[in-house]
Amino acid sequence: MTDWTETYRPSSLSELRGNDSARDDLREWARTWDDRREAVIVHGPPGVGKTSAAHALAADFGWKTVELNASDSRTKDDIQRLAGRAARNSTLDGEGGRQLIVVDEADNFHGNVDRGGTRAVTEIVNSAGQPIVLIANDFYEMSRGLRNACQEIEFRPVSERSIIPVLRDICRKEDVEFESAALEAVAEANGGDLRGAINDLQAAAEGRDRIERADVVTADRDRTETMSTRRPTT
Repeated sequence: MTDWTETYRPSSLSELRGNDSARDDLREWARTWDDRREAVIVHGPPGVGKTSAAHALAADFGWKTVELNASDSRTKDDIQRLAGRAARNSTLDGEGGRQLIVVDEADNFHGNVDRGGTRAVTEIVNSAGQPIVLIANDFYEMSRGLRNACQEIEFRPVSERSIIPVLRDICRKEDVEFESAALEAVAEANGGDLRGAINDLQAAAEGRDRIERADVVTADRDRTETMSTRRPTT
C-alpha cells in the first residue's frame, strides 16, 4: 500500500488545508522576494504542512527545489557546500531560473557541536541569491542571529474541522466507505497533526472497504505503541 501522506500531498498552496493566513503570508513572501531578498523561517509543530507548503509554493511559482536536511548535514563545510552553492548560483544544473532552497529540521542547528553550521547558515541567508525556506518545529531552538536574519511565519495545529474533510476526500478517492464518527475520532486523536491523522486513517483502512468507529480504536492503540519510535518530522 502506498503512503497516503505522499499520495495526497498538496501540489499547490490552494490545496493546503488549515493555516490559511500562514499560507497567504508564504505566498506573499515569495511574490515579493526580489524586493527584500530575505529568507523565511516556517515553524510550528510536526505534521501541520510546513514542508508540504514549501514544495507547493515552488510548484505554484514554477521554481525548482533544492533540499537540505539539517540533521544530516551539520558541519560548516556541509552547509556551505550544499546550501551555499545553491543559494548563490542560478541553478545547480547550470540552467537559468529561480530555485527554492528548502532546509528541513533547521532547528537542529544548535549547541556547541553545530555552532559552525549555524554561523554558516546565517551567512548564507544574509547573502543568498535564491529564496530560502528554513523549516523548524521550535523557532526558539534556532540562534538569535539566524532568527533575526529571516522573516518568520508560524504554522499552527490544524483544526479538526479542517482535518475531517481531508480524510473524507481520501476515503472517497480510495473507495473506502466510512462512518462519520470514525473520521471524527481520527481527527480528534491527532491533536492538530494532519499528517498523523492521514497515517492513522490509512492504518484503520488497511484490509477494509469500510471504516467503522471501532476500527479506529485499534489504529489509536497501534499509534500509541509506536509513538516513542516515530522520528519527529516536519
